[in-house]
Amino acid sequence: MKHENQFIIGGLAERDTVLDFLKTKKCKFVFRRLRGATTTTWQDREKLRNSGSMLYVVEYNVEEDQPKILEIENAKAFAPLFNPQGNRILFSSTFAPSEISILSLDNLQMTSIGMGAHPHWWIDPQSGENWIVYRTTNMLYTGFPLGRTMKQRVDHNNLPIGEPAELFPYGFGGGISRDGRFLATGYAHLIIADLQLGTFQQPLGNRQLPDGENQACDISVAPDDSQCVMHLRLSECGEGRHDFFGVCNFDGSNYVSFQKPENTEEWQTPEWSTHPDFGTAVATRKDGTYDIYIVRLSDQKYLRLTKDGGYGHVHLWVKPD
Repeated sequence: MKHENQFIIGGLAERDTVLDFLKTKKCKFVFRRLRGATTTTWQDREKLRNSGSMLYVVEYNVEEDQPKILEIENAKAFAPLFNPQGNRILFSSTFAPSEISILSLDNLQMTSIGMGAHPHWWIDPQSGENWIVYRTTNMLYTGFPLGRTMKQRVDHNNLPIGEPAELFPYGFGGGISRDGRFLATGYAHLIIADLQLGTFQQPLGNRQLPDGENQACDISVAPDDSQCVMHLRLSECGEGRHDFFGVCNFDGSNYVSFQKPENTEEWQTPEWSTHPDFGTAVATRKDGTYDIYIVRLSDQKYLRLTKDGGYGHVHLWVKPD
């Protein structure tokens, strides 16, 4: 594990370009540096995932001329996520259920809290306690999601408090609303669970693959109280590409599509940032590698953060006003 104040990654966007786009004085990106090009089959992508990757944290600060870059050499991280304060990073090891870890950026200590898939932060709005919400099973399902959704409380040192508790009797991997009432997940279709009523709905319908209509994956819940969800979608022409990702309310209303950037093949892994107006995603280059894009949701403007390919699963933290 090491810290660098120089470019170890080529082609990062300039400080002022990024901060002006985000309208902030400070932000951080966490992402995986992949070891090779992407592939077309799920089996080959899974091999690449399991081969591991480097974890990077890039910080832009108006008081620093160059971004600060933290390279974490010993972290096999899948889908890393900042906590709302931006000082801790949560991740599992692979797509499948695996070790869940928290990295503290204050002291660079890494703590394991158990086993699971697709972990997300949740801060109890009443008590301020930190919880990790995750699912016990993760697979490319075509019916209702298998497994269970669990929650585990953690202390300020990232250590588990007590035993994990069941939150929902099915495995949801897209995160939880800020008020703790709704869960989201998807692969064949988007599903929203209402924990207060113990019910669920499929707001985009439940048509199955292979035609791809109403397909949704890479689910991400808004960080505010808007009750919105972000999700990756297959091309409507049925060519098997993710030409756009979408944002809509939990009931499927107010749908907005974000088309892939020009001269790219498709979107992958869209993720809502800690700021409700910004998201990130990676777009596939023609050589099969990925570049990172920042997406401003309010006006559908994109900013390319990287220009040399080889990245995946990015999350953005924006300093609160």
